Amino acid sequence: MSAKRSAPPGPTDWIPEQLRQLISSLESIRSDMVGLEATLLEPGRDIHSSYAPSAANLLHYLALRRHDVRQLQEQLAGLGLSSLGRAESHVLGTLDSVLRILSRLADSDREPLPERPGSPIRFNDGKALLERHTEALLGPKPPLRSVRIMVTMPSEAADDYLCIRGILAGAWAACGSTARTTMRSTGEG
Repeated sequence: MSAKRSAPPGPTDWIPEQLRQLISSLESIRSDMVGLEATLLEPGRDIHSSYAPSAANLLHYLALRRHDVRQLQEQLAGLGLSSLGRAESHVLGTLDSVLRILSRLADSDREPLPERPGSPIRFNDGKALLERHTEALLGPKPPLRSVRIMVTMPSEAADDYLCIRGILAGAWAACGSTARTTMRSTGEG
């Protein structure tokens, strides 16, 4: 005996009001992104032109993360769309793509996305920029590892040996404690 499976949601199952609410929520987040990006144009900002697209993308990312997007991500995933979870290297471009698709699903004759200075970073460009800037900041990728670790310290650490020594001693103690706990839980210690 075979169990009857329900069909995946199709265009007739998508509630137009749900699509309009998604579009409205994402447009609000987009507006925050563009607003935060505008701060780059304020007097006194000294950003080299080769880093301007990345700086704008960072601000887009920060604006996105100011919002709790978990429910939006679930709704987008339910429609088979991006959950925005991997957009960090091309945030505004990803959001704009999702908005265009939602508008088509809603059969909306909505106005084109508002103009903004510059252009959003596209998927392939963003990934390459992120890799290039990461290497410039943190050096080449270490062999046999795919991550790098950057540690930030208080400004007084620049001139205070005892401050650095205390931070390192605390970090070393934490590493030892973690190692001992791991060894005990695996029966190795």
